[in-house]
Amino acid sequence: MANTYASTKHFYDHNAESYAEATRLLPMSDAIDAFIEQLPQGLNLADLGCGAGRDLLTFSQRGLTAIGLDISPPLAKLANSYSQCPVIVGDIRALPFGTAVLGGAWASASLLHLQRSDVDFALNEVRRILSHRGVFFSSIKCGQGEEMDAKGRWFSYFEPTDWLLHLRNAGFSVVDTHRSVQASATVEKDRSVAWFSCIARRTG
Repeated sequence: MANTYASTKHFYDHNAESYAEATRLLPMSDAIDAFIEQLPQGLNLADLGCGAGRDLLTFSQRGLTAIGLDISPPLAKLANSYSQCPVIVGDIRALPFGTAVLGGAWASASLLHLQRSDVDFALNEVRRILSHRGVFFSSIKCGQGEEMDAKGRWFSYFEPTDWLLHLRNAGFSVVDTHRSVQASATVEKDRSVAWFSCIARRTG
């Protein structure tokens, strides 16, 4: 992962402001509302790959206590300033949280930057930090294989049935799923993107 991780991080470190501008107005309220409906009462949540803080701000406005995590220090700084929530610079494959301490984990368009060989390990980390019956939101780009894009970001693609299998193997039961097509990508404006998102609950 070293080269792909470093290249992806380099892109976000050097394009934090433009990425923030491109993503902060993307509509996520429906997905966030559905996620919040499933959350256990009284527990905090983590936004894993929080970017520039768009969803952190929404969680805070909904009265929730949320903490962000991102690999990019410039994005983490922007997210903290924008949302006024605490943000940690960290790796989703080695989460800096205790075991079974969070009621929810939100990973919007973040796990897709891992190599496919690292995804199951990361999902097990997410399960580890969630409390009993904790809730997990994830969204991925639909497709097959993995690649480095022209801007140096690594992407792993999954068909929906494949992603659901990964979740179940990691110890999650699926609560809800949603498919959508984004008219244009946030960085590559000339092409549409098919997305698959789901809400799952930790089992056991």
